[in-house]
Amino acid sequence: MTLSNNIVLGGHVEVGDFVVLGGCAGAHQFLRIGSYAMVGGYVPLRKDVLPYSMVGGEPVRHYRLNSIGLRRGGFDKERYRAVEAAFRALREGNSDLTGVPDTEDVHKLRDWLAGRSPLPSRNALKAASTAR
Repeated sequence: MTLSNNIVLGGHVEVGDFVVLGGCAGAHQFLRIGSYAMVGGYVPLRKDVLPYSMVGGEPVRHYRLNSIGLRRGGFDKERYRAVEAAFRALREGNSDLTGVPDTEDVHKLRDWLAGRSPLPSRNALKAASTAR
């Protein structure tokens, strides 16, 4: 995990592997930040952050895959394309990821999506499927 200055994490925040949090980012309690995610600076997180994604903006949205973080993490083109297909399926409302290549990374994403936050209003799936 890479933390910049002035990061604020509320109680019971789960942070995955290889996460990057930008300066002055803050996470409300009971959130999950998935592996390989990147959170922009000055971002107030109120919902879960999907693995492999970048979040930022105002209002905060999942706006793309963390392609640089995935490349630095050793993802080859095949692995990246599988995760990309999974995110495309999520944006189209396919929350069970049917028709997506069956890779280890997609299994991890499915498992992450199945494990909900303790507070239902904080789940990331709604945010991911509506962000365009």
